[in-house]
Amino acid sequence: MGICKNNFFWFLVTLFLLGPLVGCQQARIQNDVETNGHIVFMIGEPEYQTRQTLAVFFERHLASQGYTADFVVVPDEGAGMHDFAGLEAALAGADLLWLSVHRRGPRAEQLDAVRGYLDRGGSLIGVRTASHAFAPRGEVMPGHAAWLAFDPEILGGNYKGHHPKDQHPTIRIARDAAGHPVLQGVSGEFVSPGSLYKTTPLADTATPLMTGHLAGVRSEPVVWINRPRAGGRVFYTSLGHPGDFDHPAFRVLLRNAVSWALSE
Repeated sequence: MGICKNNFFWFLVTLFLLGPLVGCQQARIQNDVETNGHIVFMIGEPEYQTRQTLAVFFERHLASQGYTADFVVVPDEGAGMHDFAGLEAALAGADLLWLSVHRRGPRAEQLDAVRGYLDRGGSLIGVRTASHAFAPRGEVMPGHAAWLAFDPEILGGNYKGHHPKDQHPTIRIARDAAGHPVLQGVSGEFVSPGSLYKTTPLADTATPLMTGHLAGVRSEPVVWINRPRAGGRVFYTSLGHPGDFDHPAFRVLLRNAVSWALSE
């Protein structure tokens, strides 16, 4: 189902009220200012409400800066949860892919479109469960595909679970990273309400920018950048809990990530 609206209110109505009735929603948000880049949000995860948090973040912090967006969103359960209808067409016009997906096995042609976009040097932002986006549990349905090595190959990560959910990490700028443009205006530290992902060690091509700290355990990278084989700019953060969006530093971080990813 393709839905193209210039009005953000109607986008939210379509996405949240009609969402349970359709297999996939593709909504386009445009604006009346000069376009700085077109972002494709690929969203399919049940736990962190990113279909809401990322839509609101885009409208409040990116749309007014000249960015446009396609949102390709799938439901949380049923056969449609693996079918990102409209993704291929959306990626054909993408300047940036923003990924928030949890253990899905997209149709083979859809995952091929993601691979093709990245092989062309396309830029990527991944949040939270993007580290295990294409590693579905159980067998992949006929005609669908998995990408088990997406995390090390593209993100430069090494996801292997997380610390207990009732332990909330303190987030700090990594040593020697303060001068990076992604961290411009990000100061101090904050506590994330989400669990700390276990991500050590990162790939040699990755540069950690922020770390998470819990008492009695080693720190873990929670924000980093990577330059995969094809050369595109990749930003990943294991943050992305709804409460993270309440922290001004996190919102600044994401705005900076967009600017950095599109700066080439």
